[in-house]
Amino acid sequence: MPTTHRTCLLQSGVGDPADLAAAGIEAVHDLPEVGRNLQDHAGSFIGFLSDLPPQFGPDTSTDERRLREQGDGPMAWTEVGAFLSSAEGLPARTCRCTA
Repeated sequence: MPTTHRTCLLQSGVGDPADLAAAGIEAVHDLPEVGRNLQDHAGSFIGFLSDLPPQFGPDTSTDERRLREQGDGPMAWTEVGAFLSSAEGLPARTCRCTA
């Protein structure tokens, strides 16, 4: 689980009640495994050749500002993911896939 997801859950009161209380956060859901057993995971980017001209020049500040202010434009992208079990009968999902 990326740090940002862990932080978001913990700040929302989801996690180990003792850890949350130590941080001054009221527990709303007792889920002690949030943020535990974090591990590095492999990642990759997909590249391709195109006959179209590049969308970005050396200065991307205008496109970055559009993304921040309007939430769209050539720098907008999304991520999808899934949590899967590597074997039947496990108490929790063991694999996280994102694309």
